[in-house]
Amino acid sequence: MTKIEQSLQNENINSQNLIEDFFVSYPEYIEHKDFICNAWNFLIDKTDEIYRTSNKPYFIHPMRVACILAENHLDYESVVAGFFHNILDCLMIQITRLLKVGQKFKILLCNQILQIIPLYIVQKIFGYTKTT
Repeated sequence: MTKIEQSLQNENINSQNLIEDFFVSYPEYIEHKDFICNAWNFLIDKTDEIYRTSNKPYFIHPMRVACILAENHLDYESVVAGFFHNILDCLMIQITRLLKVGQKFKILLCNQILQIIPLYIVQKIFGYTKTT
């Protein structure tokens, strides 16, 4: 069992220990540690208080997806994509809970936000800006 697998089974899981254990288990990604850690920290910042129906922190699932990608020797960008594969659903749940608005408005709001969030994520994590 790898260090990351052990950490994922720990009841008192810590997001920062988890990312360090990722690099222990998959040292081939250390060259891109800053990039991967920036993405991980962004994910944690945006989902820190979100729990899955199992009552486990949300971030466990994205880390498991990233580990599957790492086990299959995908590149570091793919590992980062694993962190964010369903973050939009997660963020939409947060937004609609906060707003407590009617269903029709939620649908309109979600459609608008889904057009904005991907660009925002790219800009925040990777420092990219849209050029014209």
